[in-house]
Amino acid sequence: MAKLLSAKEQARRIIAKLDLRGMSKHDQKAAGRLGYRGGGTVARRRGDLGRSAERILEREGIHRIKDITPRMAVDEIKSLHEQGYKSGTIAGYSKVLSDAHQLLHGVPIDFGSLVPSRSSDAPTQGRGYSDSQTREIIAHQPPVFGFMSEIVRDAGLRPSEIMEIRPADEFPARIAPDRAEKLVDHRFAGHNGIDYTVTGKGGLERTVRLSPDISDRLEAFRLDEAREVQSIRGEDNRVFGQHFDLPHYEEWARNFSDVSNDLFGHSNGSYGLRHSFVHARLETLQDLGYTWDQSRLAVSNALGHFRISEISSYER
Repeated sequence: MAKLLSAKEQARRIIAKLDLRGMSKHDQKAAGRLGYRGGGTVARRRGDLGRSAERILEREGIHRIKDITPRMAVDEIKSLHEQGYKSGTIAGYSKVLSDAHQLLHGVPIDFGSLVPSRSSDAPTQGRGYSDSQTREIIAHQPPVFGFMSEIVRDAGLRPSEIMEIRPADEFPARIAPDRAEKLVDHRFAGHNGIDYTVTGKGGLERTVRLSPDISDRLEAFRLDEAREVQSIRGEDNRVFGQHFDLPHYEEWARNFSDVSNDLFGHSNGSYGLRHSFVHARLETLQDLGYTWDQSRLAVSNALGHFRISEISSYER
């Protein structure tokens, strides 16, 4: 008796047949092929099909993706709605289930109004991502890129600052006395964790804080010796001193935007995570009893600024 393949392995084999990388649109049309041409899309669809198939096979008591019926697929999408999944995520799952069914049985699945327009997920204001949107993006990124997104969101970093992040107990931030006097003691209130040093605009160093879990995971990437990394685009001919073995921030930022576009039909850019940090920290500080201006000044400090007005653009 043939060994039963896992849902993830079945998904891998199905998506391999839908992988059109290297095939032009003309050749794809001539061959009547259905599928995906982008490497990122292929990886996301493989993950989406594997996860949805695992749930369906367990729920329905079946063993093969080939045995998933349109009714089962529709029930899966209804379940995602009931669990509060965003429309972009639902659109991704429904598309790959339909494409797999079309590949295996010759006809797509009609989900009707269960799959809303992705535009409904577009934020009505500001550049920040909601917590649920951030989680969705991270879930669809390669693990190391998803972890970098967690770091940037947790500490409110500029994208480039993740390149030179280093433990503050070993590399304390060098701050001019006149600027150090402007730092408020409550800038990390309600954000317990481990302190790190980053280098921002104009070479300005500052202390940031990472939650204990993220800090613990970051330590697994520690390099024995720091290394120098050149900016990919050569902006300012900048050279970064890396203490952790993370990919280049520009590769991560590009992936972040690609995934956001794929999920939601738009991207606020990786800088949007810094905006998300601002809104979350302002809310936390006010919940702790700090006034609006006290909260804004604390968040301004955390971002590497010294005046309340500096964060006005993040509040919109």
